[in-house]
Amino acid sequence: SSLKSITIPDSVTSIGSYAFENCASLEEIRGQIKYIDKNAIAGCKKLKQLVFCDGASAFSYAFGKTHLEMVVFRGKIYLAKSALNALRDTTIFCTEEFSHLELVYNGWSIAVKPATELPYN
Repeated sequence: SSLKSITIPDSVTSIGSYAFENCASLEEIRGQIKYIDKNAIAGCKKLKQLVFCDGASAFSYAFGKTHLEMVVFRGKIYLAKSALNALRDTTIFCTEEFSHLELVYNGWSIAVKPATELPYN
């Protein structure tokens, strides 16, 4: 597929299972994501960042085989363990109230930075 960018409108609340799986050319998903199901963006190797709105959820292997560099959580988030596994080399930013957290999974940890340190606001 030659799809490089997609904008998720506010009226869309979820990205379903396998929606963009192995979409190798996808570089950008604009909009705030509320729910991302299993393997929804798995294999999107050019995708570098995602922004999730408050109360978002990410399920089984949602980020598998991606090379995300940055993920922004604008509030509380539910991450399945298998979703978290794919984020171990990713910089994670959260709203101030959650920025003190350190995510630990299978012996390695992911530092969480405050959203005030985002390269953009």
